[in-house]
Amino acid sequence: VIAWAVILTLVFFPLQMWLTKVFKGKKTLASLLITLLAVIIIIIPCIFFMITLIKQGIEFYQTASQYLQSEKFNRVLAHYQDQEHLHLIEQKLAPLGISLSNVKEFALKMINGLGNFLFTQTRIMVINVFYFFISIFFTIFIFFFLLRDGDQFFIHLKEIVPLKSEDKDSVFKTLYQTTRGVVLSMS
Repeated sequence: VIAWAVILTLVFFPLQMWLTKVFKGKKTLASLLITLLAVIIIIIPCIFFMITLIKQGIEFYQTASQYLQSEKFNRVLAHYQDQEHLHLIEQKLAPLGISLSNVKEFALKMINGLGNFLFTQTRIMVINVFYFFISIFFTIFIFFFLLRDGDQFFIHLKEIVPLKSEDKDSVFKTLYQTTRGVVLSMS
């Protein structure tokens, strides 16, 4: 939670400084605006992305399971079993316990395993939804206060770091540039 809040702060801090100037020193207003912006452009889309990913995983499981149990798949399997060159492939798959005669069973096991995994992950996600929203709340809360008072926090943090002044400046500048660069390059 704290790490995400710090990362968001590093990304949005230049905007915070600019908005503070625009709002004539009103840090709270600038921080509130940026926090709302971050929620709208980052957190809400991430939630919708996770929901969509789960739905598509479930749809894939259902479609693949139906196809593997269909007559069409049986015809495709029968067609390939008649091919002579598949004998070599069958020899390579034998050590793994896969033969062309049990491909359907193997594929069904794999799809069922995927379905069980998706079901388990969905169940875990539903169980942890409370924890998830509490984490998001605290991330947003910490993010807001780091934006508003972060410059003072980092001044105090620099004071307690046991390094020479020029080394502190170099370390904090490098840490800021690296973290911001990594985050921005990922987006």
